[in-house]
Amino acid sequence: MSENSSRKRKHASKKKESLEVLCRLTPYSGVDPAVRFYNETTVCTSPPAGLLQRSGSPYPETLYKFGYVFDESESQQDVFERSASDMIEQLVRGKNGLLFTYGVTGSGKTYTMSGNDSGRAYGILPRTMDVLFKSLPCQLDRCVFVPDGKNGFFVRSPSDAEVFRNRSMPIQGMHDVSICGTRKVDGFNEAMVSSVFVSYVEIYNNYCYDLFDEALTDDRTNMSRDLRVNGTSIYVDNLTEVEVASPEEALALYNQAQERRKVADTLLNKTSSRSHSVFNVRVVMAPCRQDAYHPIDDPNQIVVGQLSLVDLAGSERTKRTANCGERLIEAGKINQSLMVLRQCFEKIRERDRTHVKAPIPYRDSKITHLFKNFFDGSGKIRMIICVNPRPTDFEENLNVLNFGELSQEISTTDGPDPVMPKLVDSTNSQFSRRDIMNWRKNFDAAIAQHPQKLNLNRWNPLPQLNWSDPEAIGEDMEEYRKALMTHTAERRIRLDQLVQKRTVFKENFVNVLCQLDLTNNRLKSVVSENEELRSENGRLHKMLNQSQRETAALKLRIARSEAEEEHKFRQDERERKKVAQMEEENRLKNHKIEQMREIFESRTPVSTPRADHLESGTGSVARLRDKFNAPPSHALKSGKPPRMTPRQPRAESASRVQKTGRTRKGSEDLDEEPSGGAGFMNAKYHRRSQSAHGRILAHQPNHVIPSGTVMRPKLPKGAKTTTRPEASDLNKSREYILTHQEVDKNGALSTKIVKGDCIPTASGGTAVLFNDVENHSHAMPYRAYD
Repeated sequence: MSENSSRKRKHASKKKESLEVLCRLTPYSGVDPAVRFYNETTVCTSPPAGLLQRSGSPYPETLYKFGYVFDESESQQDVFERSASDMIEQLVRGKNGLLFTYGVTGSGKTYTMSGNDSGRAYGILPRTMDVLFKSLPCQLDRCVFVPDGKNGFFVRSPSDAEVFRNRSMPIQGMHDVSICGTRKVDGFNEAMVSSVFVSYVEIYNNYCYDLFDEALTDDRTNMSRDLRVNGTSIYVDNLTEVEVASPEEALALYNQAQERRKVADTLLNKTSSRSHSVFNVRVVMAPCRQDAYHPIDDPNQIVVGQLSLVDLAGSERTKRTANCGERLIEAGKINQSLMVLRQCFEKIRERDRTHVKAPIPYRDSKITHLFKNFFDGSGKIRMIICVNPRPTDFEENLNVLNFGELSQEISTTDGPDPVMPKLVDSTNSQFSRRDIMNWRKNFDAAIAQHPQKLNLNRWNPLPQLNWSDPEAIGEDMEEYRKALMTHTAERRIRLDQLVQKRTVFKENFVNVLCQLDLTNNRLKSVVSENEELRSENGRLHKMLNQSQRETAALKLRIARSEAEEEHKFRQDERERKKVAQMEEENRLKNHKIEQMREIFESRTPVSTPRADHLESGTGSVARLRDKFNAPPSHALKSGKPPRMTPRQPRAESASRVQKTGRTRKGSEDLDEEPSGGAGFMNAKYHRRSQSAHGRILAHQPNHVIPSGTVMRPKLPKGAKTTTRPEASDLNKSREYILTHQEVDKNGALSTKIVKGDCIPTASGGTAVLFNDVENHSHAMPYRAYD
């Protein structure tokens, strides 16, 4: 804002309002976006799977509320109408505004601000210039307003302005700008005349550069510009301000300056902005003179409105971009300036909350120092945060969303309204003063080229009377009478013609007025229908956006369902492969078990340490088992089948036989015993105190009941007694003895000693092969021999 315009501001109470923050989501084609559209004012974060906070806990889903949220379906025109249209209306009224984009690199900030060179893809800046020139009906010719070098303007005289116009060079590189959907805004005072000036500033590594300076190159040594203070305004010293008369001229200058801006290729963005850019649009206005289409030469009546469009560089993480050298320095300066911006906002928020004035670090960064007057209340501020929903930007987007949500707690003011003169031509208020004066000028020029004079006294003059000659006076009177009668007749004819022409003119004039009135009524009807169609178009556009949102949501659900089905299919495939693998493993294990069973059941001697310790050098377990299963020799001689086998022992009979010690192998009288069966004895455990080989693991119950029998079990020396054997104990042992005690229904105590060999398995464990049972029991005499 210039010093001239600041003098005309009213020192009235300023209305405060919260800083408005808008959010725009970048289109994302993935299945699981990290930030989702919730409604028109809210977004929802969806943390990527497996991402944890520093504390180790997962990120929660969070809702962030803003002034408005643009989803993927909303166009550049929608973003412009919601974010910049009202700020242009304030600009033509002579007020200030600041609109800037904020976000991580690659989130669409530059696209939102400038867009592409196509009708529908134009961004905020081209649309702003198009709407602005449509909304300024009273534009001056060039070179009337002149910058004074101190952020102000003065007025040239008409003759000097004409001289400078003839010397000025046209702007090169212009092309037609056709933007659909733009309209003009109201608010311009038609008693004023105006001109538009633009400038372009780049803040690179915390230095200001003039992008309209044609001498600016990559080597920017000693080419930076300083910031100056003029009253309450802060401006860039010696900044080039160019007067433009159309949006084509403004965009041509902008495109030329974009080639001088610092842009680089990084891992996250092919065209990453390495600097902050500020495009300033200033509308200079002054009251128009009554006698000419020229502003009043009074600096105190000049009003300047400014709109600053700021494209902030995106924040970056070095570990993701892998920047080094110059790129690393640029990233450090960008992050530092954004950090200062956040600190300033936090200080302002704290000041508004506590009402305690504290120093705010505006001067720590050029971007905050340049817009200090906006933060102090000289214009409207609006921020657009751009968010890319890709999961890799989730943590950076959290910082952006938190900053945007907290920024809404800052109170700003639009600044006082400038003093404007009243309209002079109130009867012709529907037409601009410039159009009326141009029409009159053209009309006077046309009349001057084709003059038409109306002479109502074009008849012959009356004859002169000679009063000195009495004789000729009669003749002169007769001629005079005839001439007067002729004049009277001609006058009557001309009056009749005039009446007739007046009637025709009246009818024609009435017809013209009728056509004008009917045209005016039709125009009003068309305007009304246009407003209705605009309203209907807006309603249909909202419905279209809603349908597009629903379609996008359905597509996302379908994509998720397809992804889930694919995941389930792959999981089932893995399960089938796992089952097949387990079946193959079981088949191999069964094969090994069969091989081991064949080994154990084989009748060929097996030379193993374990087999060598078997009793009497028996070759294998199978041969030992065959020995136990073989019937006694007397049974083979008599041809009678044995009454008892080791696989079907009779505990009491075997115990009695072993206790009495009457068993005589090969005796012919054993088949005549009343018990009806032949006893057997495992030679391996005969006289155990003398047949122990290796370590023996004795598994005893927790509480042993004394049996009181005459013959008691005696464990060999070196046996390990335990009540809870471990796998390691079995691995270290060769023999296993289990002691089991039970009481029958008659109260008789029975002690069973189960014996077996510890055999190593193919998997590294130990298996026990039980091969003998000793039974020590008590019984009543009348029941023992029933």
